[in-house]
Amino acid sequence: MTYNTIAYLFYLPFTIGITWWVGKDLNRKGAYLLWAAFEDNALVNTINRFLLLGYYLLNIGYAVLSLSLFPRLESSVQLFSVLAFRVGIIMSSLAIIHYINILVIHLFSVQIKKFLHI
Repeated sequence: MTYNTIAYLFYLPFTIGITWWVGKDLNRKGAYLLWAAFEDNALVNTINRFLLLGYYLLNIGYAVLSLSLFPRLESSVQLFSVLAFRVGIIMSSLAIIHYINILVIHLFSVQIKKFLHI
């Protein structure tokens, strides 16, 4: 078994698992933010499901695509170094996407409230 195979066997389950866990948590807790912004249960549930689906597709797709960026690994030190870097990239991208979503929801809700004169 090559070092790259070992890296893939650790990287994919970890990144998919953390993506799933963070997505479920954000989905559950984000409903309160959406409710504060839109005050409509049907709309909140629909937006929340779409956000979760897009989140999973984007992040799991990115994690799988990033496998092609792994260099040829020759040692265990290089294996741990590359895994730490790649997992750090995934975790940072999850945080960035989360804050972008909050900003977009806020801006979108402000526009809707202006349109509806709320």
